[in-house]
Amino acid sequence: MGQMQEKNQDSFVIDENDNNGLILNNQYIPEEVLASVLYHVDHKSLVKCMLVCKRWNYLIRNYVWRKKSETILGRLLPADDEHLPWSLHYLICKPHGPFERNLVKNHSGSEGLKKHWRIIRNQGNKWSVEEPPVGVPALPESETLFQEKKICFVTSYDYCSKTQTIDLIKEGLTAHILDEVQPHIQFSEWYSARWDCRACYECSVTLLKDDEEVVASFEFNDILEGEKQNVWLQVNHVFENYGSGVRKIRLWHQGKDRQFWYGHYGSKMAGSCIKVKIPLLQDEKKKG
Repeated sequence: MGQMQEKNQDSFVIDENDNNGLILNNQYIPEEVLASVLYHVDHKSLVKCMLVCKRWNYLIRNYVWRKKSETILGRLLPADDEHLPWSLHYLICKPHGPFERNLVKNHSGSEGLKKHWRIIRNQGNKWSVEEPPVGVPALPESETLFQEKKICFVTSYDYCSKTQTIDLIKEGLTAHILDEVQPHIQFSEWYSARWDCRACYECSVTLLKDDEEVVASFEFNDILEGEKQNVWLQVNHVFENYGSGVRKIRLWHQGKDRQFWYGHYGSKMAGSCIKVKIPLLQDEKKKG
């Protein structure tokens, strides 16, 4: 890195002839060595190290956090990320952080019907869980969410619907990251209908403020008949540039069969997934 004489976000100028922050126990430590040592500090302690002095703060903000993120992600990050706050790297380095993981709990029914879900409509023969799914092909092997259990939710001859609300702050995101960086929010879900019974499927995903005001929403519906039967289909949507104030996400889905058959011949849902993407990688993808 060499000696630096640059401005950081607080307009602090580092004097290359000043050894402040580089003298420990009367011993001079080159900036490169100090950065290497700080790189091995855990993410919580590293935040405290930023308070030691302006030089340490600059070094950690502009070099150490980035290198730690690259190690965790297993790839180099775009060079022009100076506009992104250091707290973004902190969240990447945080164990079980909010990025790139499924925020939907009990996504396919492995924990039963009501765990983490609120039932809205439970008509016909009501919601049920199938393990494995009946009357349809096996769940896609390529989907990592299905590697542990082959299981799905299934509806009946009248409407069955349920909802789940995700609190993004409780999941580890910050108001600053959500409002200023606005990372992409990706939704996907698998759905299907039996080979012998037509069905319908609907879903919606809504971005909400704390007071439940709607910021953005996505709605989807599909009639499952003919070539859309006996196959697993996937709905996908990505929220971008959604504006400030988003604090919660509400997922809702609904289905039924279209032939009014007694039992559970309605549409099936599995692998509900909502992920907050890492902005550093989404920006790189756009440029590519």
